[in-house]
Amino acid sequence: MAGPIELNAFQLLMRDWTRLGPYNAGQALCVAGLPDPSRWQTAVQDVMSALRLGRPQVEGLRAFFYPVEAIHVPVVTDATLESLVGQQMNLPFAEDDFPIRFFIVTAPDRHWLLAVYNHWIADSFAMRSVIRNIFHRYCDSYARLAPLTLVAPSFRSLFGLYLGRFPLLTRIRMSSANSLRHLQAYRLNIADPLDFHSVVSLHQLPDGLVDNLRCQARILHCTVHDLFLAALAWACGRLTVADRYRSRRRHSRKKIALGTIVDIRHNASRPLTDVFGLYLSCCTMLVARPETRQLRELARSIGSHSRWIKQSDQAVRRFGTLKTAHIWYHLLGDPLHQAGFFQKASPTIAGISNVNLTGDWMDQNQADAAHGPQVLDYIRISPTGPLLPMVFTLTTIRQRLSLSVTYRTTALKQEGVDTVIADFRAALAELAQ
Repeated sequence: MAGPIELNAFQLLMRDWTRLGPYNAGQALCVAGLPDPSRWQTAVQDVMSALRLGRPQVEGLRAFFYPVEAIHVPVVTDATLESLVGQQMNLPFAEDDFPIRFFIVTAPDRHWLLAVYNHWIADSFAMRSVIRNIFHRYCDSYARLAPLTLVAPSFRSLFGLYLGRFPLLTRIRMSSANSLRHLQAYRLNIADPLDFHSVVSLHQLPDGLVDNLRCQARILHCTVHDLFLAALAWACGRLTVADRYRSRRRHSRKKIALGTIVDIRHNASRPLTDVFGLYLSCCTMLVARPETRQLRELARSIGSHSRWIKQSDQAVRRFGTLKTAHIWYHLLGDPLHQAGFFQKASPTIAGISNVNLTGDWMDQNQADAAHGPQVLDYIRISPTGPLLPMVFTLTTIRQRLSLSVTYRTTALKQEGVDTVIADFRAALAELAQ
């Protein structure tokens, strides 16, 4: 048995959500050539054994892990990556299941190592570290594994600097302010709050687009992420404009609220590069009439607000609101009310998870393909979960920009999502000029 580890507020909330529906995320590594299934199997087994990750058992705020004898890594030849990901994202993990499912997906000149995981167990950074170790072991049976551990200091000791001297009062104040802000936010109609079925759509954006976006971001004094937010706000504004301004609406919910998934590891009091865990927060941004604004002006405005969020460490400071939300969530008790709680308290139309992997291990492998298997691509897939009915997940490796979109079918129809994706791409193309 390994552990115990202390679960933070976001992990506890995620885990409780899995009692209502799946909260799975995915990472996929694309490797040139045909796979060697037995080598992949051995590599996965070795890395999981070294980490001591097993079947979880949660007792209060702590999780223990019990060893598993073998981890099966099936080879899938009769499905595309997109179809398999879509199926696995909707397949819940039982409470005592091993929390990661691995697959090898074959294609004519390449193959994918796909890992779908119960999201409360790890964030994207942690899973990339695991897949790095698996790939290195696959390439070389004797490769030295980068150290990874399940055990970490308490959340308070890592982030206490940002939580204030009176954390309870701070949480109450920030939660109240957050709820008041979202009184102006447009709320999607979720036809059945207990229907958690989602669809995943994978896209490759034009090579070189991200380079042009970097140039324009510097000119506009913002970041590429701000350009992504501007494009998504504009696209979502166009999708919902008729409903937001129809005359019979009872509430003045005319702004668009967008969420950003934020990695807070770099804010910790000690480095967390060796910790397999979850250190995420979420910030929301309200945008007024995005569909009526010039994209560059919209990007500048969003950039200004983003700078304030970073300079004031809002991502970590607002983590406390997740703890308050978790308490309210428990008090509701009834699954129907729990399922609709976040869209009522903090309605958000969509969110972005954005990671630049340029210079990371998979990029370094692409630059030096002379030794062993070559990495061709790396993509990430995010869940919708309690906060977001639609998530745009963007992953950059040098000039390559991939996009995965996950959306709840009870909140959005395919035609509407297809329109948002097309408008998002068109907005990025305009911003890149």
